[in-house]
Amino acid sequence: MGVILFTLFVLTISHGAFWFVSAQKIREAVELWISDQRSAGLIVEHQSLKMRGYPLVWRAELKNVTFGQDERASALWRWRVDALNVIAAPHQLTSLKLIPKGEQHLTAKGIGDWRAQWRDVKVRLAHNGESGWLATLEGDTALIEQQSTGRTLTFENANISIRPKPSAPDQINAAIGIKNAVISLKDNDDKERRVHAPILETDLTLTHSAYLLANGGLNAWRDATGKLLLDRIALDIEGAKGLFDGALSIDADHYLAGQVNADIKDPGKLARALGVLGVIPPETAQAAEAGLSLAALAQGGKIKGPIILQNGAASLLGVKLAKLPQIK
Repeated sequence: MGVILFTLFVLTISHGAFWFVSAQKIREAVELWISDQRSAGLIVEHQSLKMRGYPLVWRAELKNVTFGQDERASALWRWRVDALNVIAAPHQLTSLKLIPKGEQHLTAKGIGDWRAQWRDVKVRLAHNGESGWLATLEGDTALIEQQSTGRTLTFENANISIRPKPSAPDQINAAIGIKNAVISLKDNDDKERRVHAPILETDLTLTHSAYLLANGGLNAWRDATGKLLLDRIALDIEGAKGLFDGALSIDADHYLAGQVNADIKDPGKLARALGVLGVIPPETAQAAEAGLSLAALAQGGKIKGPIILQNGAASLLGVKLAKLPQIK
């Protein structure tokens, strides 16, 4: 009996020592990741970093966390959360899992202030030594609200993957999949408008990404011939289905410019949905819906052709789709 108790005592002491030594290594791995983000030009702020989870789990807890982009950059943004848990294993310190806790807030130029309630959201980070940190995000049901307008976005599931391309580290690839999204807007008279999108899938590549974090921001990126490559976009929105690919850049007036190849079934329904969302101005939405529906009749209800983004506007087969926002 004494031998058993002594053995248990030794094992307990040994495991405790192992846990605390491993916890220190994991803390250093988390601090390395934070340092890498700061070196890349991002702001990372937090009030405390404590190791929790003894004896079975290694979990770093950060309170009042803020991530953001340096104010010198053009696309200024900030993300805040009450607490962030970082989970890692001592044998795999280049792989981290981030779990936000509490309500999240996002502020960004051009889109205002948003708050999010997102269930079971997890971010996984891995470092491969050559391309840097790779990120994937998974989350279930979410409610995201724009605080100034009450505009909301809900969805059942989202998967996002962001990673540098191994063959070209200055190119960042982003793959996004969202299921059963509902966008809700309110008019001035509080009348609600809704658009349902069962499927939204995008595969994008940003070239010359480092220039966006440089002092020149968008101008430096444009001068370096930076492009946003639409490798593939698939959507199903209000009965309209579309596939898109192409390449976009920023013109001298900071509008998106380029050509997007489109293959759309029931394009009139797409124009109607864009009108509800306010992407197409109300005074032209009905004309766009009628024009695209008429053009699709000759192709069996489908349209194949280029969407031209030029001089601050987007058009398809001569039909104006939207006035583009200026990117500042």
